[in-house]
Amino acid sequence: MEWGDEYAYNSFDIDCLLNSFPGDLEFEQIFSDIDEKIERNAASLQQCLKDIQSEVNKRCGSDVPLQTTSDCLEWLNNYSSGSLKRPSCSHGDLIKFFKTLQDLLKNKQNQEEMILEFLLDVSSQCGVSFPCTPSGTSFLFTSRASLHAVEDHSSMDVKSLWDDIRLHLRRFLLSKLQSHNKINNAPHTISFKTHCIRQLLFLYPESEVLAKYQSLQNKLVMQLLENCFLSYNREANLDTLIHGYQNSILKLCKMIKQDFYVLSEISAPSSALKFINETYLDSIKEEMTNFLERFCELQFKENAVHMVKTGKSSSKHRGAVHALVTHECPRKGRTICLSLYELRFLSQLIKPLLKLEKEVQDLSQELLLLPRISRHASGVWKKPNGELLIQDARANETSILPEKLLQVKEYTLLDFGWRSAFKEVSLSVLRCLTVAMEDHATQVLHREQNEKSSAVNYTMSLVNIQSVWELCRVTPEEDQPKKIAKFCSDIMEEVDMMLPLALTCRDGSFQEIRANFVEACCKVATAVLARLEERSKEVPSKIPLQNLYTLLATAIFVLQHFMHYDDLMKETSKKPLFLAPVQRYQELISALQFQVTDYCVRVCAMSILQDAESHHWDDCKAFYECLKLFSYFLSA
Repeated sequence: MEWGDEYAYNSFDIDCLLNSFPGDLEFEQIFSDIDEKIERNAASLQQCLKDIQSEVNKRCGSDVPLQTTSDCLEWLNNYSSGSLKRPSCSHGDLIKFFKTLQDLLKNKQNQEEMILEFLLDVSSQCGVSFPCTPSGTSFLFTSRASLHAVEDHSSMDVKSLWDDIRLHLRRFLLSKLQSHNKINNAPHTISFKTHCIRQLLFLYPESEVLAKYQSLQNKLVMQLLENCFLSYNREANLDTLIHGYQNSILKLCKMIKQDFYVLSEISAPSSALKFINETYLDSIKEEMTNFLERFCELQFKENAVHMVKTGKSSSKHRGAVHALVTHECPRKGRTICLSLYELRFLSQLIKPLLKLEKEVQDLSQELLLLPRISRHASGVWKKPNGELLIQDARANETSILPEKLLQVKEYTLLDFGWRSAFKEVSLSVLRCLTVAMEDHATQVLHREQNEKSSAVNYTMSLVNIQSVWELCRVTPEEDQPKKIAKFCSDIMEEVDMMLPLALTCRDGSFQEIRANFVEACCKVATAVLARLEERSKEVPSKIPLQNLYTLLATAIFVLQHFMHYDDLMKETSKKPLFLAPVQRYQELISALQFQVTDYCVRVCAMSILQDAESHHWDDCKAFYECLKLFSYFLSA
């Protein structure tokens, strides 16, 4: 019946919707109105073009005869580029000017900054357009004196002089960038880099400038990554290595942010994203792939050596294992045995990459949505102080047709390809993750049981979680437990360490890793839950009442953890992954709350009704004192 009611209700909505659609006459009227508006707009545009045509013919006379609207459109299209006329200057004067600059650069020190500013001022104030062609290409200077000559090498002399000058200035600017390559996001550092790159853009095309700057940054990136992985070998301390690695990723994140700020000021969004991909993200992927290949090789050899040392087998078997160590077997499908320590190491490799990915994505969305003035508009380039600089019109460059203005360029997307590097170890992680997590939880619970058995008056060891757990940053302070049982903290610390392995999930084997992580978490949660229930039943007969408050805080802590995991995995999963543990812990928390309240009420009632000290029921003072103590206790 419910299905029928819902169906009838939906059918009624559809009928109403269909009845509200306009009919044929209404559609004809709508199309007629649209056609009429289009005709009026076309007539208005036609009239504007005629007015412009008559005004131009009136002012310019016979110099610019505009007969049709097409002539008018062509004139408007060429007006911007045609309005900037080249200054009349002979090649002799030009060669003399460039030779003077060349002599200053070669014979006097520290003249580069002055000459750059001079060239920029000449360009902006006098309207001189300096060539900005790529290195190794030729450009033409029109010279009336050599127009009818058989041979004229003056343009080649000008080209070689200008190339020599801007090459000297480029080296100077790149040296400045390299010497001031500080890894911070201070405003003065960003403005300094932006200014240097703007000056380079005055001398060379954007593609060439970005390529040179990319080469500088790429060397620094590779140096950072190689330094943190270079010391890795069989005897290496993984904790020390991971500390250096995390510092390197933090520096890379600052460099990416810095370059985003710089490039967002001088380049198109697609160019900025392409630069970040090629300079940083591809380098991280490449270096991580190389490192994990070495990691797998060493682990595979260690596993084989361990088999030789511990296995009680024949010499024939040992010879086979030795051959396995010395001769590399096919990598495809190969798995290695990973301990909890090694799984933690891999997880700590992933964690800063996840953080870097989120911060870079957020920054790219923030910066690329900001309004940005293109330096290519009308061939004019702006100084930071607002001065206009004439940017070179490329050799043989044709004017942009009006229809080209409507074309939209597709943006490049950020490519975080580091996940593919971990495919080398994904099968091994998949095989070892669940077992390692369960074994660790079993060991911790066994240790806690031994502590209880050896204690006469057992009180659970406590841990202050506010100084240890990152979860405290996302949970409201009033809802946070202050202290929990140490055995639970030890178990959940390792679960937290493994979380990044599950958060890398996108496709393929990573989804299976997430599934194994969820399965292991559910088993660990069940084991901890059983221990908490067991201890709660022992209060107060076997263990003191204070443990009951610890058990309640611990259960709340675990519940908050799994709810937080669900929130983190919402992007890759449409359904809650920890529904069963969450429900069971909610039930336990309710039971513990009732147990605490019930125990306190019974104890307080007995304290009031059986006051061993006073027993003077006529004494109002003693009775009210008991009531006050009772109210204070309940408040606590």
